[in-house]
Amino acid sequence: MTTVRLALLVPFSWLLATGQFTAAAVTYAVALATDLDGWVARRYGWTSRFGAVYDPVVDGLFLIVGSVLLLAAQRLAIVPLALYLVSVLFRLIPSLVHLRRTRAVQSTFLSKATALSGYVAVLLAALGVSRLLSGAMLVVAGVVNIVLTVRWLRQGRFVLA
Repeated sequence: MTTVRLALLVPFSWLLATGQFTAAAVTYAVALATDLDGWVARRYGWTSRFGAVYDPVVDGLFLIVGSVLLLAAQRLAIVPLALYLVSVLFRLIPSLVHLRRTRAVQSTFLSKATALSGYVAVLLAALGVSRLLSGAMLVVAGVVNIVLTVRWLRQGRFVLA
């Protein structure tokens, strides 16, 4: 399912770049629907180190590419987006540096809500709903992401999930 999501990145990017925002939002929603693969893998014991890295990298690519293209289209404000992207990098860099020691950590409601907030902010921006609302969602997601990452680092966890 992650590979399907990765394949959808090309039409999603093209649709955003050509100003077809509603079609891009539909493509993004379909991509988000495939994001249950981590749950399915854990549920049935199909997890792997590759999947533990591949899935969040593809998720991050979607968020970063979508966000940058929406910023270029003036549908996202730069300050909330910058905060959110810094929080994502703050979370990914320690995990990638310590990849051999990275272990899966049970997702919490807060970590899932943070990711969902980022996804919804991009979706709302693609639909042109409100720069203020999508920006506020990115700020909240960014701050919570940083707090969660600091907590996990203090506990010796290096997390990609």
